Amino acid sequence: MTRSLSDARPLHSEVGWSYRSDGSSKFAYGTNNAPDIPGKQSSAATVTGPREVRLRDELTDSATFQVIVAPLDGISAGVSLTALAAEFQTLFKSVILLHHHPRSLIQLTVQTMSIPPQPTKTLRLTLDAKEMSETETKRRAPLLLGPDRPFLVSEIASSINASTLALMDANIPLRASVIASSCAILPKSELCAERDMDPDEQASFVVVVDPTPEEEMAAESLHVLAFAISGYEPMAKDDTGMQHSLVYCSSTGRTTAKQRHDVIEFSKKDAVATLASIRSMLENRFE
Repeated sequence: MTRSLSDARPLHSEVGWSYRSDGSSKFAYGTNNAPDIPGKQSSAATVTGPREVRLRDELTDSATFQVIVAPLDGISAGVSLTALAAEFQTLFKSVILLHHHPRSLIQLTVQTMSIPPQPTKTLRLTLDAKEMSETETKRRAPLLLGPDRPFLVSEIASSINASTLALMDANIPLRASVIASSCAILPKSELCAERDMDPDEQASFVVVVDPTPEEEMAAESLHVLAFAISGYEPMAKDDTGMQHSLVYCSSTGRTTAKQRHDVIEFSKKDAVATLASIRSMLENRFE
């Protein structure tokens, strides 16, 4: 099974899997039913509240909102975890109507359930223990292990989407639906075998949606964008008529102006497609 540069892996989402929380969800890129697509990125989220809050954390005019990010290995300490939790807190505070529940606590917990296997590289050495000249090299350093391991961009995107679903399942009032998408800019020669690229493409670097771990290691830049999608805007330029607001952007690496424009457009289209998949899942659940 192949996919184009602007297509993500098959999506899977569900809500209400945990009975110990007020809202819960799972979101995954890639499914077990598609073995030809390498790797599966899955995240889960739970929401508790509104409930009683400690006196020291109480706010008189709005609810207190907390975010906990837990990795797959269970190690909760680390700079990357703390930074991502702070980013999620800022992101969702901008769309949650916290003033509807003053003097209460809303807590969001995000857990990585599975990630694709990390690519490895075996060095070929000569008899004098020197690396052979034709050994393949990568632009990016190998991913770190432990609590300071940087998150994959698809891991962040799936966590944001799972968080939105959990907030919906908990009936937390939102201004809009926050949907995320991940992109990478990398050389054409580093594309995975599953990618179906136009043979007439002349650019040496291409933008891909939902990159695999191998593509991330070879990428010149990585991006995660989240859009607040709400209602319908009669003056919208696209066919959907939806109102899009960019509420989160995390980028690393070098890009040109055209590449940045392509990243935004690709991410917006992928976010709309993801929202359509989520709506279809919710309609089937509540029929």
